[in-house]
Amino acid sequence: MKWYLYLLPLSLCAVQPHHETAFIGQSGEIDALFSYSYYKTNRFWNHSGKSLKAYNDFRRDDYDLYLEYALNCNNAFWVNGGFSQVHESMHGQKAAVKDVEFAWKHLWRESCTSALSSELVGIAPVGDKKSSVRYGEWGAQFNVLYSKYYEFGWIDTLLGYRWYNGNPSDQIRAMAAIGFNIGSKSLIIATADLQYGLNNGHEHFNSNFIAFNPNYRLLLLKAEWVYNVFSHFSLVAGGFGHVWGENVGQGGGFYVGSWLDY
Repeated sequence: MKWYLYLLPLSLCAVQPHHETAFIGQSGEIDALFSYSYYKTNRFWNHSGKSLKAYNDFRRDDYDLYLEYALNCNNAFWVNGGFSQVHESMHGQKAAVKDVEFAWKHLWRESCTSALSSELVGIAPVGDKKSSVRYGEWGAQFNVLYSKYYEFGWIDTLLGYRWYNGNPSDQIRAMAAIGFNIGSKSLIIATADLQYGLNNGHEHFNSNFIAFNPNYRLLLLKAEWVYNVFSHFSLVAGGFGHVWGENVGQGGGFYVGSWLDY
């Protein structure tokens, strides 16, 4: 496996140090990533994109585990789940397990420098809706992924459509990441991630404008550093910021993670 291709969300649940790539590892390869992320804000964008004070100091800590298994050279399966702790000055504290995401990825075309894949993602609720933690709804997402090597490093791109069972709204998902090789053991990665709600959900009002509003839109930017400690093990640390949105919190935070492949 090209270790730097796999290090770097699919969802608003947490910003994690991984992103989707069109490449698939060698047959039988297993990748595991444990990560922690921290997010804080006291402002939000309303339904028209106007920045407002929330009068509610909001903080979220997320602990996530991502596992990927290459069934063969053309197919892979991954699962992503975690635990979230939310602290709000207005509503107190809450903690719960997040909805689980799982996916099958198929490689359609590959050359020495590029790859094209598609991906079918399932979203399985682990319980009823939990404010600021999970929607508690079944869902699915279809993605098209394209990745390419360059002399300076590589790019990864994703375009997808996420469907939910009535609530919240469906979403268009898009991601673009660019990685720069820094020596033999390090790289710098910059990522733009768009989550664009279509406002077609059944629930039209929700008092929570920080996280998991049923009709939100968000553009976030990430920057991170990856260091290959030794063969098959890497560390990653980065920061992120919400730069535009509707019915969603502003602010930003940081994340750290460790990646193992074998």
